[in-house]
Amino acid sequence: MKFSEFSYKRPDLAFAMAQMDTLAHSIQNAQTVSDAKSAFLSFEKMAEEIRSLSSICYVRHTVDTRDRFYEQENAFWDENLPLFMDKQLDIYRAMLASPLRPALEKEFGRLLFDKMEIDVKSADPSIIPLMQEENSLQTQYQQLYASAKIPFDGKTLTVAQLAPYKQNPDRSVRKAAFEAEGRFFDENQEKFDEIYDKLVKNRTEQARRMGYENFIPLGCIRMKRNGYGVLEMESYRKKIIEEMVPAVCELKKVQQNRIGVDSMQYYDDTFLFPDGNPLPFGSSDEILAAGQQMYRALSAETAEFIDFMFDSQLFDVLAKEGKAPGGYCTYIPSHKSPFIFSNFNGTAGDVDVLTHEAGHAFAAYQAAKQNLLPEYADNTLEACEVHSMSMEFLTSDYHHLFFADQTEKYQLFHAESAVFFLPYGCMVDEFQHIVYANPEMSPRQRN
Repeated sequence: MKFSEFSYKRPDLAFAMAQMDTLAHSIQNAQTVSDAKSAFLSFEKMAEEIRSLSSICYVRHTVDTRDRFYEQENAFWDENLPLFMDKQLDIYRAMLASPLRPALEKEFGRLLFDKMEIDVKSADPSIIPLMQEENSLQTQYQQLYASAKIPFDGKTLTVAQLAPYKQNPDRSVRKAAFEAEGRFFDENQEKFDEIYDKLVKNRTEQARRMGYENFIPLGCIRMKRNGYGVLEMESYRKKIIEEMVPAVCELKKVQQNRIGVDSMQYYDDTFLFPDGNPLPFGSSDEILAAGQQMYRALSAETAEFIDFMFDSQLFDVLAKEGKAPGGYCTYIPSHKSPFIFSNFNGTAGDVDVLTHEAGHAFAAYQAAKQNLLPEYADNTLEACEVHSMSMEFLTSDYHHLFFADQTEKYQLFHAESAVFFLPYGCMVDEFQHIVYANPEMSPRQRN
């Protein structure tokens, strides 16, 4: 079945949540492991359908944020997913408090209960209205970003479509492209700042109602981190400063000499070669076809996976007006189907996305084949990036399918870009820590 044929109908969540109340009661009062297991698996089956409909709606909304029907459906989920999650946590609390827990841990594994313990610390009924508002604010931000119509080169472009100009060999074109993008954000700065300011205050209030000093520990919990926390993140950032920043500075000097500029400017940062960055040859369809050829050659498992993705049309990759920014992989459990969303724009980033997001998708596809519980199939976010980043490098023997005589240039570009990302990623992380540790800061102070 193709993704376009996946049916969508708004579920009766009131009925589903009433059933979840009954199942939580059944787990609480179960006299046997079999009874508790049966009630829990009944919840999982019901939740699978609800999560699937939510995912289908999200994909179709982000593919075209102007679609009125899915805009309304997305608003429905923004309001109702926190209510559903609250009932899910009731199920988890019943499992955690069950006198049968030792036997249930043997049945399902201790990690399931560790994950439940983390999740029940992430929310409670008192913050549901705030969670609903948080969802709405995130949607507003995404729609504002997707609304970009940037006049440039006689065209009207989205932020994603402007990207090739920001890597143009002509330095004046790069500068003009960055300035054109900047004008969009300058013109909408007040709106972006207002949304973000509301998000910071909202999340801070959620955290304080939950008994946390600020949003930082609650944010870690919501990322399902069970092996490290704030101290470990600070230690990691310190190591990056000590060991990677000097290396990046040296690489930037090499880049400066390579591209032949007297001083590096912001519009030179992602321009790595004097004759231009490596570009994949062919149309978007040809890039996808090369990707299919690559995964067919990589292994029997990836061949099966990529053919399933193509047969079911589980991609939407072209940048277009009204489409949400960025790229992601999501999963539709009732169809055992990953879905890859991207914004191809003719740069090397198209191949990066095809390998990166396919790493996520392949992990989801393999987990589905094992019929794992969702709590096991859904990885914590740092583990997810092992799947995606490793796939970027595991496919290196096949980069010639996309770049031909520019393959070596692309591999250097890809390796350097991965190193450059390390301090950038830590900078973003530290910025978030500063913002949420100081929620009283004004938008001007944050900027």
